[in-house]
Amino acid sequence: TIPADNMAISCSSDGEITISGSVTLANGGCTSNMTTNVPMRFTLYDNTGGTGTVLDTWTETFTSANIAAGGGTQAFTITNHNVTSNLVTNSTGCQVSIRVEADYSATICESDGTNNSYIADNKAIDIPDIVVQSDSLVTNCTGGGEITASGSFVLANNGCGSNLTNNIP
Repeated sequence: TIPADNMAISCSSDGEITISGSVTLANGGCTSNMTTNVPMRFTLYDNTGGTGTVLDTWTETFTSANIAAGGGTQAFTITNHNVTSNLVTNSTGCQVSIRVEADYSATICESDGTNNSYIADNKAIDIPDIVVQSDSLVTNCTGGGEITASGSFVLANNGCGSNLTNNIP
């Protein structure tokens, strides 16, 4: 089973995000420790609850598992995954969800393989989207083929999350 996650979404560059963090797996079996590699599948949705449009799907394998029987748990760090998508516009209320599936290929012999899916829900998007809202720029010809511009402009943050407080180059 998958009892918890600690995944986060961050802006890695214009139009690209990185998903990072960890996922915790549990062993509800009653025999020995689970020490096999675990194939994992992740599906990013543009909405909460594991619904909406699929934005990306990827797989990886968790290795070095050693999860005690009878409810033992182990946290695995996921490989950072980049997604090219504008999550400001491709999210619902600046939130998305990630469906996590352990043993998605059913290669591990289990007593109950139906409990291997988990929704990492309500993942907040905190990504700015800077736009020029208005300007009062004026250009003047100074002679010799040179032009000067003067005036001001107003920037707005049409993105998701917290207020933008960084310097803008």
